[in-house]
Amino acid sequence: MKWILIRVLKHKVVRKTVREFAETEIGPHVSDMNREGRFPREVIETMRSLNYFGLQIPKAYGGADMDSISYAITIEELSRVSAAIGLCITVHNSVGAFPIVRFGTLDQKQRFLPHLASGEWIGAFCLSEANAGSDAGGVETHAVRDGSVHAYPVSSQGGRLLIVLFVPPRIGRRCRAYGDSQQPVNWMSWDATG
Repeated sequence: MKWILIRVLKHKVVRKTVREFAETEIGPHVSDMNREGRFPREVIETMRSLNYFGLQIPKAYGGADMDSISYAITIEELSRVSAAIGLCITVHNSVGAFPIVRFGTLDQKQRFLPHLASGEWIGAFCLSEANAGSDAGGVETHAVRDGSVHAYPVSSQGGRLLIVLFVPPRIGRRCRAYGDSQQPVNWMSWDATG
């Protein structure tokens, strides 16, 4: 019973802390960010130092190692002030970092998680096919291993881009010719700064 009370109090502290941060540090920038359609680098720098990019990444890799309820509270409070920032943080943590935390090899975790936890690299997710809409399972593009990797930056702003390709086992059976069926998670990264 005592542990339940401790956890409830912890979650109240998380909510209060994130709400105050979001209202004071993000709130004043939201109107300009939305009007100008720009990425808020000044806000992101502050968030990096407070470990918002490593919410559920283990402490061994520089993350905050938050429980799922604290994570959900954090995303809720950020999104309450700025849906764009909330989405950036949730996609980074859940789609960018979590597959590596959950399915990555030790080498992959050591290579990628510290950069993701620190916010040096920001994980992203996008769909590039009109017929797929928001259905990631409907994307028809596929990669063919031909001995070389061709990567094209998606932004003129440059920076470090990490592509995480997760092939679910049900689809992996169809893709054996394109990769190692024993290794369903594939990663590549490149420096888009030139």
